[in-house]
Amino acid sequence: MTDICTQFHALPEEVTAFVKQCMEDFDLYAVAMKFFPFEATEVSAEELGKITEASLPPGDLALTLTKPKLPVKDQLNFYNKNPGHLHISLPTKDPEGLRQVALSTRTDDPELLSIWKKVDRRLKGMTRAGAFVMNPDTGARGWQRTFRYTEGAKAMASTGVPMLPVAGWNLVLFPDS
Repeated sequence: MTDICTQFHALPEEVTAFVKQCMEDFDLYAVAMKFFPFEATEVSAEELGKITEASLPPGDLALTLTKPKLPVKDQLNFYNKNPGHLHISLPTKDPEGLRQVALSTRTDDPELLSIWKKVDRRLKGMTRAGAFVMNPDTGARGWQRTFRYTEGAKAMASTGVPMLPVAGWNLVLFPDS
């Protein structure tokens, strides 16, 4: 099995525009997943804008090369019915700040892996790498060369919006912001 996992900061509209372009370029299907209660709905490239307009509660997207197998009762059931899908977390900006999200997959299918690697390279091409991580209590800082971010996230950070990691309480500080 091969894993791909790229964590990054981005604005919701940047992620949905990226996913829309990938859907069109690679002939992919998308499923929007929301939680509490769980719901999985196939969405077209044109419907992705509704997600950032908050018509769907925050959640995740899954991309598949073939028509997704729905309905599903929960996220694990989706994973089992749709192995090798590409998972993309949707960023949300809340009062605490903008949380880091991820693009990830695990597959041993050579055709899927080839496409997912192209999608991952495209994501890396639209993001920059390298950020400082700071402990807000002590002020201690450390460089993280693998933290990625878009220009939109950097612009948001420059206005004072905290950039938060996937988990934990450290703050992410972009260079020159």
